[in-house]
Amino acid sequence: MTPTPDEPEQPGPVEPGKPLPRIGAEPGQPTVGTPSKLTGSKVVMTGIRFEGVVDLKTVDGTLRALKFSMRRAVTDDFALQSTGAGGRPLRYVTDQLTVDGDVAFYATRFTGRISLLGGPGLVTVTLTPDLPFPDGIPVTAPQLIFQDPVMDLALVDCDVLTTGDSPLRLTLP
Repeated sequence: MTPTPDEPEQPGPVEPGKPLPRIGAEPGQPTVGTPSKLTGSKVVMTGIRFEGVVDLKTVDGTLRALKFSMRRAVTDDFALQSTGAGGRPLRYVTDQLTVDGDVAFYATRFTGRISLLGGPGLVTVTLTPDLPFPDGIPVTAPQLIFQDPVMDLALVDCDVLTTGDSPLRLTLP
């Protein structure tokens, strides 16, 4: 049976050069706001799986996002730029941020530099819900390492969140 445009698919195999499948939101998933910008010098994602594209509920409708799940993600030189009350910019920083357990990231855009297929050098890759899935990036992998990640992050769900040697600090840009 072929899903209608409003009916999400179940996650399945993804072919390079093809869009990720549309999937349904998790039951009880919270309403999301404007994505925050996550940056770092490196993010190591362990047990990663690119699930598909999901429409997340917002106050005004929906937000199309990539969903990827993993067992663990460690971001070095973590920074998260978001918008506070009255549109005031907020920035959260720490030397290292780890999310563990049943981790799900929902991002409207994800850019980073990665070594593909063991080749020399790093290739800049950009993932969005509207772009075809790039050749050379595995849909599931024991571990992927992205240098200089920049992620427009709509939602993170995880069992445990910890920081490295420095606590998570709020700075005003």
